[in-house]
Amino acid sequence: MHVVVAANRWSEIRPSMRDLLAPSWELRLGDPMESNSGAGGRGVPHQVGRGLTANQTPFPVGLPRLDSSSATEDVTTATKAAVEEIATFWTGPAAPEVRMLPTRLSAENCRGRGVTWTVVLP
Repeated sequence: MHVVVAANRWSEIRPSMRDLLAPSWELRLGDPMESNSGAGGRGVPHQVGRGLTANQTPFPVGLPRLDSSSATEDVTTATKAAVEEIATFWTGPAAPEVRMLPTRLSAENCRGRGVTWTVVLP
C-alpha cells in the first residue's frame, strides 16, 4: 500500500506525522527554505512536471492524458474518455477492483506490513 501526503510546505504536516513519512519527493517550492531534501530546492529543474527525490535524483511527472492535450482543466473528462476507449478494444482479463481503505488507519497498524509513505510537496 502506498500513501501519498501532499502539502504546500513541510510545516503544514505535524512533526509526529513527518517522522513516519519516509521517502519524500519535492516539486519546485515557493520558498527554498521549506525544502526537506537538503538542497533547498536548488536542484529542481525550472520545468513543469519535474521534482527531486530525497536523495537528490530528479524525476519527471506525467499528465495522465492520451489525447495529446496538455490542459489540466478537463483531465477528469479526458481520463474517463480514455478508459472508455481502452475498454472498447481490450480483450484481456479485467483488472481487480481497487479495495477501499477503512475510514481510519493508524500508522501503528501499518508498521512492518509493507506500507510505503510518500510525501509530495507542490
